[in-house]
Amino acid sequence: VVGFAEIRLAEPPEYGVSLSVENVDVHSLLNAGVTDPAKHLDIHGVLAGNLQLRATAGPGGARQAAGVLRISQGRLVKLPVLLGLMNVITLALPGEEAYSEGTVTYHLRDDLMIFREIYLRGKAGALIGSGTLDLATDKLRLNFLAGPQLPPMGDLAKEVLAALARELMEIRVTGTVAKPLTQTRSLRSIDQAVRILLNPDAPEP
Repeated sequence: VVGFAEIRLAEPPEYGVSLSVENVDVHSLLNAGVTDPAKHLDIHGVLAGNLQLRATAGPGGARQAAGVLRISQGRLVKLPVLLGLMNVITLALPGEEAYSEGTVTYHLRDDLMIFREIYLRGKAGALIGSGTLDLATDKLRLNFLAGPQLPPMGDLAKEVLAALARELMEIRVTGTVAKPLTQTRSLRSIDQAVRILLNPDAPEP
């Protein structure tokens, strides 16, 4: 782990943090300080990525962050998201598939975390999604496409989805981090699915 912090002694004070991680054992990171083995999170993999955070101290202080995390050699049933050196949240993933690798790209605006892309691959297929998490209420709004040969967001095209349409499922996750609610249905509209994925923080219709 490599990083630095800066503090601006203004009124109110401001601070910034930049972190870069490479070859970090996910299981050790998530279970640091947990002495009861029965409470260990069963999440494994090798983590790499970076995080930049800027915030204003005090009640109601503004904060902004951006991060990219990549996990390989994993067994992921939950997705870890880094908010700081010792601040990690984990999101339950839809379905029972354990994924072996994944990438998450996200931004933070005050209490709203925006997932620009969540991409996971495993033996049974791939999962691509985006959405939001309200850190003040823990409320989730995530949308995914699941299928056997889905590419990452940068390579996602309507032509690719059209060729896979019969094998794709739409998955919507709402509720909270502690109690997620999952709804699954067959792909209804390629145009709508792409629009939702590319605009994760757009207001709900």
